[in-house]
Amino acid sequence: RLVLLAVGAFRGFTNTHWASGRRHVEYVMDSPTHMPFPRNKNGFTVLHHAAAKNNEQIMLSILESVGERDRVQLISMLDPLGNSILRLAALESEANLLRCILRSMSEADRLHLLVNQDLLGYTVLHWAVLKSNMLSVGSILELLGEKSRMALLCIQDKLDRTALHLSAEMGDTQMMKCLLALLQNSHRCQLLAMRTAAGFSVLQLAVEEGKVQFVGDVLHSLGDSWRKTLLKSQDLDGDTLLHFIVEKGNRESMKCVLESINEAARMVILGMPNCNGLMALHLAAEKNHDSIVGCILESLNM
Repeated sequence: RLVLLAVGAFRGFTNTHWASGRRHVEYVMDSPTHMPFPRNKNGFTVLHHAAAKNNEQIMLSILESVGERDRVQLISMLDPLGNSILRLAALESEANLLRCILRSMSEADRLHLLVNQDLLGYTVLHWAVLKSNMLSVGSILELLGEKSRMALLCIQDKLDRTALHLSAEMGDTQMMKCLLALLQNSHRCQLLAMRTAAGFSVLQLAVEEGKVQFVGDVLHSLGDSWRKTLLKSQDLDGDTLLHFIVEKGNRESMKCVLESINEAARMVILGMPNCNGLMALHLAAEKNHDSIVGCILESLNM
């Protein structure tokens, strides 16, 4: 029976491959425990076929039939296109399947597989964000503890973009809220301050892309003290977010930021000079951004 099961028939499929494609759960469960590992002629394992069919029942049956060590090895196997079954689930927006796979492992094994990066530097979380699949993103983050969750969210792609940077580029405020929802405020600020290879923080990237609503929603997701802390942060040139907004000449973003903070915080942040000794108002005047000068002056009279 072992020999017959292992031998590929038409196009290199083993009987276990055919069973997964035909949804014959009982057959898969009765197969020898090491049988899910063979690949067919095209390089796909039985789990890749189960993932392609979004067959949660067969997926679970196969994963439960192997030991924990073999299970992690099986889940991490790539198809000829470089896709693991976790990535396939994220790409196809199959949140239930993704949850099924992750729940079959310990948290340490989950994190080990989730932090794997492809040639673009993307993790499964990056792909889920790019596909705007909040259910998958929520499933991934809910199944991790705070420390593991933060470790995954801090992973940067080849352009040093985190999953949160990708949501900023897209202006996806709902995805941003999903990514930040389970984090403490201190970790939120840490993540928001991370910079891309081009030197952009998450809020700077949103300003660069003209995503004003995203900027406002991020700031309002923080408490007053943490919002002030984030806006007081400076880059190597001493520039705050307000200086960056002035450089971009974006009046709407300036208005959005200034309206998000109270008068006392507004005075502190507007009074911060950069390395050239220029406050945001001085820089706006130097750049001849009349509308931004007016916006700042109006905020001082609120």
